[in-house]
Amino acid sequence: MWQTYSVTPILEDLLKEPSGCFENFCRLSSHDFEYLLKNISPYSCSSYSHLGTVDIEEEILAPCSWGHEQGNMSSLLPLQNIPRKSSYETKNFRDEFAEYFTAVGKVAWQHNYS
Repeated sequence: MWQTYSVTPILEDLLKEPSGCFENFCRLSSHDFEYLLKNISPYSCSSYSHLGTVDIEEEILAPCSWGHEQGNMSSLLPLQNIPRKSSYETKNFRDEFAEYFTAVGKVAWQHNYS
C-alpha cells in the first residue's frame, strides 16, 4: 500500500543551504510532480520568472519566493512586455562602440581574428 523512503539524503542536502535554514519542504510522487510542472510551465517557461528553478531529472522544485510575496499569487501572472530602448538608440550605441574600437580603442591583433 504505502511505501516509505528515507529522507535523510535529501534532508542533508537541504541543511547545506548557505542561509542555514529552509522552509516548506515537500516531497511529491512523480505523478503529482508532473501535474504541478504541467500547471506551472506556462508561467515558468518565460525568459524571466519568479518561480525559481525546476530540476526535471531530480524532480526537485527549488526554493523560491513567490509563495511568500504579499500573500497572493500575483507573481505567477504572465510578465508584461516593457518597452526597451528604441532601435534608433540601440543603433547609436552600436555605432559609438564600433567607432571607438576601430580608432582609439583599437588593439594591434584585433584584425588577425576577423
